[in-house]
Amino acid sequence: MGRTAGITWSCILIMLCAGAIAALGPKNLFVSGSDQEADCRRNVRQAHPRPERIVSANLGADQILMDLAPDRMWSVNYFSLDPRLSHVADAASRVPHRVKADAEQILALNPDLVVLGRMSPAAVFSPIEESGVRVFRFTEYQSIEGVETTILELGEAVSARERAAELVEAMRKRLAAVSEKLGGRPRPGVLYYNLGGFTGGKGTFVDCIITGAGGANLAAREGIWGSRKLSMEYLLVMDPDVVVVMSPTRWHPNAEKEFLAHPAIRQLRAFEEGRIFVLAAKYLYAPSHHVVEAVEDLARFIHPEAFGQVSFKPGS
Repeated sequence: MGRTAGITWSCILIMLCAGAIAALGPKNLFVSGSDQEADCRRNVRQAHPRPERIVSANLGADQILMDLAPDRMWSVNYFSLDPRLSHVADAASRVPHRVKADAEQILALNPDLVVLGRMSPAAVFSPIEESGVRVFRFTEYQSIEGVETTILELGEAVSARERAAELVEAMRKRLAAVSEKLGGRPRPGVLYYNLGGFTGGKGTFVDCIITGAGGANLAAREGIWGSRKLSMEYLLVMDPDVVVVMSPTRWHPNAEKEFLAHPAIRQLRAFEEGRIFVLAAKYLYAPSHHVVEAVEDLARFIHPEAFGQVSFKPGS
């Protein structure tokens, strides 16, 4: 009888622990310590305190964190201060420190939470992990749904769940408003094309922007997945109604000017009709909830009549 009771209580305890682990959210939400599962069990026994010195070495995470816990940001990535790449350059300039993905530099700031990119090398991640500092691995995403999930996960990590939920809800309402305005309008053919000759097909963030704005991504229609290089000749054959180009960056300060000056681009019907849309690089370099602005702006450009502006007829 005693042995049976012992087994029963053991089963109950295991079930309770499993339920508590599940309540914490995604398995990979927190990664700290040499054994991820052991760390998860420690989270069950004692919840992490609210972080007060958040150090982020990820540009994408900074865009979200500055809206979730701006007063607790102890450091941001250097690139977050560049307005060509960041939506939060002004706010980020008031954060006390700036870091690169460098373990020694990060640990010197005595953080209580470190946010790193999922692809951060072991040389960066391991020393921080071994120090016992809690680490959040920021997952790169290629969809608006991925943005929403990451916002909620970061909200959990920094004890800002309500604010995270508000950001996601605001995104959904604005995207729904665009969709309602567009109704069942025909989708003009849209192609993203950068100076290097690359386009974005299915499974890319630019595809989400084009589709959400009421366009038909020609790269996706051609069966292209991910990023792929296209020749200028192929671009001319596709003859898109609208061409989306990326704005200048610190690495390509004259990108837009050089692109529009190319002889082949000048042969496009979209060029002749003034249907070249310049997409700010920060929407692609640091996707976040701010992507809604890109969808809204492109929707107004593609379907001005839906927003009370001069109409545009594809192929006219």
